[in-house]
Amino acid sequence: MSPPEPSPFTRRVAPGLTLPLVLNAVTVAVLAMWVDGVPVFSRLAYGVGVALAAGLSVVVGTVLARQRGSARVLAALLLPTLFGAMIGMAIQALVLGATAGVAPLRDLGGLIRTGEPVGWILGGIVLGGSPALLLAGFLLVAGCGLRRYAGHDAGEAVKVAFGGTAGLVAAVGLHVVDLSLARAPLVAVIAVAEVMVVLALLADSARIRFVREIYAGANEFDVVPVSRFGPDPGLSALVANAGASAVLVRRPAPSLYRAAAGEPIGFVADTEKETLAPLLRRRLRAVVLLVVLTVVAGSSTLPAWLA
Repeated sequence: MSPPEPSPFTRRVAPGLTLPLVLNAVTVAVLAMWVDGVPVFSRLAYGVGVALAAGLSVVVGTVLARQRGSARVLAALLLPTLFGAMIGMAIQALVLGATAGVAPLRDLGGLIRTGEPVGWILGGIVLGGSPALLLAGFLLVAGCGLRRYAGHDAGEAVKVAFGGTAGLVAAVGLHVVDLSLARAPLVAVIAVAEVMVVLALLADSARIRFVREIYAGANEFDVVPVSRFGPDPGLSALVANAGASAVLVRRPAPSLYRAAAGEPIGFVADTEKETLAPLLRRRLRAVVLLVVLTVVAGSSTLPAWLA
């Protein structure tokens, strides 16, 4: 008899930061370009800036996924800043072309102007690199968070913590950006962030039911004392921050070897209440986040509806 298929809630899946990074990169790019007046002077430059921010953040996420230790930290600091500077110079060049023949523009407090093309374009290093430092900070914080979320549910933790945060910043940004064209990427970020949080909420709700079934003995899993197993570096917590005083094991399939040992799946707490506590807290945060996102984003368009 073939062994039962693994439950989707007992598989250990490495969480990815690429999509949250893209959402944060687009949000930062939109707000930085709005403050600098880019959508007013060149719609092309604005669109290119958003596209480059999204595309290059995918590159950053892919590279970081292959790095470990100090190399990962170094890449998290340098890559966003480097790419941000490149984007800044590309935007400055496009704005320069779009404003040719009009009165000279000044930026960086008057330090650069379109009448001096080289200085104007090089000013993009500061204009693009400075906001990119925020993304570097995000990656460092997220890296620390991934270690804290070392569990089978780490993917849902990342969706709520980092995807939801990106959506909330974008929703606040809708109150700052008042040009329809410039608002479109922020609306897209909010929509994707809400989908991420909803997916995490659904997965956690199913995981809560799964945990309750485990402790009720209603499926093929058992909870046994951790002392029955030696140190196993391959095991992680079924629910991050829920404790590791017991081990979830899958009962052996019926066979001639009645004494066959169960397959260890992950660490759990001694009781259902302790194991569920982090899941229930995250589910509450996800619900609150969805409500706040909807209210903040909706309130930015309410005056227009009432006009």
